[in-house]
Amino acid sequence: MVIRNIDQVPMKPVQMAGANGATMAVMVGREDGVPNFALRQFQVEGGGNTPRHSHDYEHEVFIVSGGAPSSSGRGTPRPRGRRDLRTR
Repeated sequence: MVIRNIDQVPMKPVQMAGANGATMAVMVGREDGVPNFALRQFQVEGGGNTPRHSHDYEHEVFIVSGGAPSSSGRGTPRPRGRRDLRTR
């Protein structure tokens, strides 16, 4: 079992080619013995981005505040906003 407070997990720059102004905190993932699931918090500055990419595992996005275009890879990105949920 992993019990963690989101405010105690350090935010680190996203290490991906093409990422700009994005930081991430891993709440739970492989390092915690969870091989098939990751819960991550992202913060993206205004004008920042993560590049278009895909995953070979289930992927969800929940926007707490702000907004950004998002795509499932099967169509044109559409605006996503506060409290939107996107699943793969």
